[in-house]
Amino acid sequence: MPSPILVHLVGIANAQLYHTIEYLDGTFQPSFGNVNQQESNDPGPLTDVTCSWGLNQDLHVFAINDPNTGPSPSPMWYTVRNSDGSWQPSFTNLQQQIPNMPQQIMSITSCPDVTASQIIHVCAGMNTPGGLWYAYYNLNTRTWTTEAVTTSSFGVGIPERIDSVVDSNGSLHVFFSAAGFVKDNISAWHTSRSPQGQWQPGFDPIPPINTDSASVIYTLEAIRATLVNGPSLGIQLFGTTAIGELIVANPQINPWNAPFTDQATTGLTGTVFTDVAGTYLDAVTIPPSTVFRMCAVANGGQPGQLWYDNTTVDPLSFFPLADYVSMPPYPFSKIAIAGFHQ
Repeated sequence: MPSPILVHLVGIANAQLYHTIEYLDGTFQPSFGNVNQQESNDPGPLTDVTCSWGLNQDLHVFAINDPNTGPSPSPMWYTVRNSDGSWQPSFTNLQQQIPNMPQQIMSITSCPDVTASQIIHVCAGMNTPGGLWYAYYNLNTRTWTTEAVTTSSFGVGIPERIDSVVDSNGSLHVFFSAAGFVKDNISAWHTSRSPQGQWQPGFDPIPPINTDSASVIYTLEAIRATLVNGPSLGIQLFGTTAIGELIVANPQINPWNAPFTDQATTGLTGTVFTDVAGTYLDAVTIPPSTVFRMCAVANGGQPGQLWYDNTTVDPLSFFPLADYVSMPPYPFSKIAIAGFHQ
């Protein structure tokens, strides 16, 4: 009998979805499985992916096509990996399930509600007309509810990179960046939704990136957020820059005034980071010293390699995931992670 699942990894390689698992005992599923081959329909080339832990150890996966080159309207695709390891028979086109979905989706994020285990929050960055779209999915009733994101005039670019997390009080936090867009030396932003469904009236700027490379302001190519286990339950922000640096901000609670800085790493030399995903895990079930997982897409000698860290020690200590998991014959472009939570 296999060890319980600790982490799901879902990535995009050759515009298709691939999936693998880290188990509680530290071992991995031997190879990445091609999710597209488990589905009866073809979603077309995929460009972004997000995943969330559901009920009974199932996994909920959302992916999109390129809004600039794919079909119009650009669908959001959805599938489920069941607790027995089987996949939903076909991808669901959520454009056909949810009213008033945006016509062009640039980026997507999903996260479970740690205070209401039956809820998954989904948020998308819209290519046209810009702004945020939001809905939540009730896992018990299998129904979607959409809400208007009642923020002030957008004016901060198109959310090309986006992530979200629910804090211990039940508030949803959405972080996004507009790649190539800088306003008042700011390229990343935050907004939030209360447990009662009220969106804050505007956007909080996230301070400029302080790097060792230069004094210029670099836009974020990826932005990620994860809840930090511990008494204060802050939110950890991290990401990658336009010049391929891995950056991190100290755990914090609004206001978001901790600037991003270079993240020290070991195990990597001459590496250009292109995407990253991380998660803190439920420390009740595993030793507290190993409650963090990070997976990065990085060009270190070859493009699209996956590097993994399973420690909480600074600096991060990455190792090539290919040492433990058989990889697809294509480089990865995106990675998403979902860690165990009760």
